[in-house]
Amino acid sequence: MKIGELSIEVIRAHCGISDMSGETTVLLEMYKSAATAFILGYTGISKDELNEYEDITVACCCIVDDMYNNRSMTVSRETLNPTARQILDSHSRNLLA
Repeated sequence: MKIGELSIEVIRAHCGISDMSGETTVLLEMYKSAATAFILGYTGISKDELNEYEDITVACCCIVDDMYNNRSMTVSRETLNPTARQILDSHSRNLLA
């Protein structure tokens, strides 16, 4: 599945969220947008290229899950979910030395 096809229902299933309220949907949409922006900044790939790498969709779901479950934490290179980090590092053009 390409990131452009990633629905809130799929994210909800990945995160194990049974709450179907509008507030939860708004949060997940916000986190999906933030996760996508984080992925773009982390990897340095363009928004148009995101759909070329289906594994980035998994990274996005992992980041959204972390954002939802750890709302008081900050996502950074040091605290990024290990699965997401491995996927994003394989596509990163912005690796720091």
